[in-house]
Amino acid sequence: MLTALCAGCLLFTLVVAFVCFVMLVIKMFQNGRAGLAILSIVSCVVGALIAYIVGFKNGKEWGTSKTATIGLVAFVISAVLFSALVSMQFAENKRILDAREKARIEEMGKPTLDPPVVDDIPF
Repeated sequence: MLTALCAGCLLFTLVVAFVCFVMLVIKMFQNGRAGLAILSIVSCVVGALIAYIVGFKNGKEWGTSKTATIGLVAFVISAVLFSALVSMQFAENKRILDAREKARIEEMGKPTLDPPVVDDIPF
């Protein structure tokens, strides 16, 4: 349940970050920064950070301060949520593998180190 909630929040923050990124790239093209806009598009994650930095730098002139802030906050939150989701998945996989190993050992039977007890020997 927690994994699904985390995945849903991750999807939401990624959509918000992407929309802000697109808005900032459009502003770059409109204000004669086509080279920077193309670099932002081509360089993926680093490009998003470039777009947010340019959005902050030219925020007063272009009116992109709020968009850059929202986009950067959503980007950081999505990175944290992604890390949490990956760690939850690793923990779940370890739990499953441990349960399988335990079942396999029980199926094979546990070897005993104690010598067999024999009560029939007359003294």
